[in-house]
Amino acid sequence: MNTNNERELVRLGKRGDKQALDELLRSYESKIKALAHKVCSGLPAEAEDVFQESFIQAFSKIKQYQGRSSFGNWLYTITANLCWRKHREKKRKREVSLPEVPLEDKDSTSPDRSSEKNELRRLLGKILEELDEGRRRVLILSDLEGKTNHEIAKELKLSLPAVKSRLHRAREYLRQNLQEYYNG
Repeated sequence: MNTNNERELVRLGKRGDKQALDELLRSYESKIKALAHKVCSGLPAEAEDVFQESFIQAFSKIKQYQGRSSFGNWLYTITANLCWRKHREKKRKREVSLPEVPLEDKDSTSPDRSSEKNELRRLLGKILEELDEGRRRVLILSDLEGKTNHEIAKELKLSLPAVKSRLHRAREYLRQNLQEYYNG
């Protein structure tokens, strides 16, 4: 969808045109669904709820959208924030869930390899849970979503040095813990 068409659909949506808003939201459906499943890793049951809640919030809050960023970034932020809220709620309940880390190796189906994958998946989940939320968010946005440091800084309302620092520390923590696993 081009920028001018998107702006027009936003303008019409703000005026109450439900068809325009529906078209606008549909154009982001696959991206937001994928984002919900990536950012809500470890909470697969909630990812679908977050996906739906994102669209409900966008629909009900369209008049609050001020156009300072693209509509896609605004919708992305809504989705990410809903995921982070789910993570915080889950943490408060002290329920432990592991992220679903895709570790597929189509050439190997041996029980040993499968066991190794499960152990690595468990370890990565544990490491991600141990990271503070700020570092975890930056790591996920950078390494799973492929966002640049500038995009992350803008989205999370952080300075560029803060993003770089959090990302460096998160990766360093991940590296140290994985080294302990493989060397231990």
